[in-house]
Amino acid sequence: MSEDVDIVITAQRFENEGNQSQKRREPFGPVELAPGFVLNVYEGAIPNPDDPRVVAKDHREELDLTNTLFAVRARWGFDLGQLGPVELVSHTGGIRNRWFQTSDIDMSSNSVQIQDWNMRTTQFSQELQLMSVSDSGVEWILGAFYYDEDLSTDYVFRDTSIAGFDFNNGGDLSTRSTAIYGQLGYDFREGGLPLKLTGGLRSTRDRKKIDEFQIIPQFGVDVFASSRESWREVSGKVELNWFVNEDLMAYTSYSRGYKGGGFSIGQFDTFDPETVDAYEIGIKSQFLDNRARVNVAAFYKDYKDLQVNFLEFTSFTTDNAADSTIKGIELEGTVLATDSLTLHAMATWLDASFDSYQFTPEISLDGERMNRAPKYSFGLGASQEWHLPGGSRLVARADYYWQDSVFYRVQNVPRHRGDSFHTADARLVWTSVDERWTVDAFVTNFTNQDNQRGLTVSDGLSTGNNSFISLYPPRQYGLRVGWQTGR
Repeated sequence: MSEDVDIVITAQRFENEGNQSQKRREPFGPVELAPGFVLNVYEGAIPNPDDPRVVAKDHREELDLTNTLFAVRARWGFDLGQLGPVELVSHTGGIRNRWFQTSDIDMSSNSVQIQDWNMRTTQFSQELQLMSVSDSGVEWILGAFYYDEDLSTDYVFRDTSIAGFDFNNGGDLSTRSTAIYGQLGYDFREGGLPLKLTGGLRSTRDRKKIDEFQIIPQFGVDVFASSRESWREVSGKVELNWFVNEDLMAYTSYSRGYKGGGFSIGQFDTFDPETVDAYEIGIKSQFLDNRARVNVAAFYKDYKDLQVNFLEFTSFTTDNAADSTIKGIELEGTVLATDSLTLHAMATWLDASFDSYQFTPEISLDGERMNRAPKYSFGLGASQEWHLPGGSRLVARADYYWQDSVFYRVQNVPRHRGDSFHTADARLVWTSVDERWTVDAFVTNFTNQDNQRGLTVSDGLSTGNNSFISLYPPRQYGLRVGWQTGR
């Protein structure tokens, strides 16, 4: 092809058959289903071992996942007369997922509860961008976006301790999203002023349609419903950059973001769109002859109708928290200690809370911390590079990360708190001289920490108020070999 046209095609297929991420129930014990009626479905169950990664269960759990992806990026460069040289870029992509999971919900050696979950999704997206590539000081982008998704889910919950109680819900959800956008920037340095101003607007329209059902034979529940909703929103951004000198740039920005509303499948619930007004100031700097870089950013985000996900009975649902605020500071730095040794560091302070959130008519969460929002976190890393005979490269890298404690649910009670944790990873990557081949040897969580990933609380009928604790993977190691063409 000519030098003004290039096309990149990507295809991928991923299959995973095996056990799902293990969860552990705590504690076991009797449940009072009604005044004076106590049921202990865990009587005689084998106690869980002390090892948090070993769980006694009677139902073989499985996860069957297939993911197929394709993507095409095409770029065409040409001259547009008085507007100068431009590029027309097309991004086309599609994904097809198939997911099946069967789980031991009671998480014990007794036969009490199981669930089967089938889900299929098909996604397609197309984006076109026309953008300037001249060095005149004026930068502009015009774009159009289309997204299409069809999702089908079927969830079955069985409680064998209550005379064959069955719960089945699911449905088909269709999503169509279109958007047009534009961005314009001007670099005043062309006229001797050390400033650059950029602004952009995006208009989005989302349309969703759902056919859903809920069936509970023992209670005579057999409900089917259809609904459709649509939303429109204009979002945008403005940013001002101040080039203090060649090594220091300060900036400030304001942006308005938007996330479409939707449906909680099988729950007959609709949730509203989420909007956020985000403000940020920061600096980006380099010094020591460009061997060191330090970036600092402070941000404030004001959310309206923040979308919050949680488990209700046996199904996940989405709710809107009326008003929420996130503010914080991020620092990151890189130092080229020697010609081959690079050091990295990052740190974050985060204050995320619900300003106004009536969780239920009886429970107000005003002032509570957002779930899964650690107040402090930091990371350290180092990479060493060697140039081998023949021109190939070898890079060794090690990373350490620490995260503060979090609440895994929106109610800030001690039972829902997860401890702080740390983890460390390492890898060794060889790259051929033509960069077509790579060999990557890695180990993750090499200190083998039992770090908690999440906690789910559910009223599972006969099993009572469950706490399901899941962990990040233990120590894992492996070898990846990669090859690419076009170089």
